[in-house]
Amino acid sequence: MQFSGEWGTLRCRPGFVHVIGWRALESPGFRRLSTRVTCAKIAEGSTPSRTRTCAPGSGGRRSIHLSYGGSRIELYSEGVALTNRKGSNPRSRTVEDPWNLLRQRKCHLEKGLGSGLPASIYHSLKSLWEPVTIYSNILSALPTLLVMLWANSPGGHLLFSGRDSEYLPEAVRVGGRELTSVAVISVPQLIGHGEEPLMATGKLIDHLLGSLCVPGEPALTDGFSKLHPRLEEVGRAVRELWPLGYGPEWTEDSPSDYFSWGFARFVLDRKSLNVTDPLLEKLLRHTIFSKRFWSEIHAKGFPFPQG
Repeated sequence: MQFSGEWGTLRCRPGFVHVIGWRALESPGFRRLSTRVTCAKIAEGSTPSRTRTCAPGSGGRRSIHLSYGGSRIELYSEGVALTNRKGSNPRSRTVEDPWNLLRQRKCHLEKGLGSGLPASIYHSLKSLWEPVTIYSNILSALPTLLVMLWANSPGGHLLFSGRDSEYLPEAVRVGGRELTSVAVISVPQLIGHGEEPLMATGKLIDHLLGSLCVPGEPALTDGFSKLHPRLEEVGRAVRELWPLGYGPEWTEDSPSDYFSWGFARFVLDRKSLNVTDPLLEKLLRHTIFSKRFWSEIHAKGFPFPQG
């Protein structure tokens, strides 16, 4: 049984629920969603047999309880799915999806986004949140442990906007909130398959791996990382490759530009990057985009920040 709605997809079978692409209307929780509206969106008109919205508990979490055929489902505000079979302890186990956490904690829609988009793009979208889902799929090459680091870091936000993509390594006010270090993701450039959103994100990742996107602190391509010596080695390696001139002419001014270009090309067309700059492609493949690289760092006590 599968239910799809504006905010995600629930795939259900007896005693099991898979939450895909879930998000809250107002991060970090379901504060502006009533149970009735939520159920309508989840089941597209098919109401579960029983629902209950819980008051915030420890840590201010707000959850929604659903029942389908005797199986209890609990959705927490920060994207934790808790599922169990009939009769078992409802708090026996939780499953955290770093991608869900990243979408909920770091992805934001600029106020007035709909009116700021060209009409052709606006009408082509199923919802204003669809670009977030599209971009999540594009970034799926990122290792899970890197996504976990990003989701739990103090800064490094994605703001989906109608204006051009850019990285702002500073505090930015968005909808009454102050966000630290923001990559503006242009929805028109994203829908048009441009590289600009990924280059802005590459700048964010550069800053993230240098100093967790703290404004005014160094990026990875400054040859610095306060997170781990092996990451610092990656930054120094990028700086050594940068003067060789394999990148576009516009990357000659900054190793950060060179890294963001390589990051974008790796995600969009790794084979073409291997032809244009095989040394950078090899470096990224064995480090930033390598599950093994991140697993080795994690096994050696890498201090992932806790959200």
